[in-house]
Amino acid sequence: MLNKPEEIRALTMLIIENLGNELDCSILQPAVIATGLVEMPDYFDCIESLNKDNLIYILKVGGKERCGITNKGRSILSELPSLLPDGIRDEALRCAWRYYDTLVNGIEYYAEVEKADIGAYLVTGVIVNKRKTCEVKAYFPTEKEAYEAKNNCDRRPQTVVNTVLAAVTGDVNFIM
Repeated sequence: MLNKPEEIRALTMLIIENLGNELDCSILQPAVIATGLVEMPDYFDCIESLNKDNLIYILKVGGKERCGITNKGRSILSELPSLLPDGIRDEALRCAWRYYDTLVNGIEYYAEVEKADIGAYLVTGVIVNKRKTCEVKAYFPTEKEAYEAKNNCDRRPQTVVNTVLAAVTGDVNFIM
């Protein structure tokens, strides 16, 4: 959990930058909270102070509030990553992106482990976008390795898909 206001402000701005400008504020809020690093009262204080300091803007567009980063906010973006440890920052950005993507585009990601008849463990990772878009299955010799793979699918579903696409198409650019 982040306790310092500057960390919460940095994370929020990085999430806005990562997800794209002119975000729906009603979806940004649960995406930031979904990281597990920010509590609701701290989030509201953060948004208010970022807006007051002219680092973000909030506009009413068609009855909905949209937010983005101002030019002043853009001028400090390069300094923000150093306020958060790499592992926490990267995991939080992935989590917020997944949550936002699910709410906006209806994309769901899941992975499961099951004991296979052949004595190994089968990990199945799936991406659903109105219909099954991608399914990856792999066997692992131990339950521990299977759950490590499942956790990787849960934490980095798009990376898993990009890697599979790169292997199938031979296009290394998918991995980048």
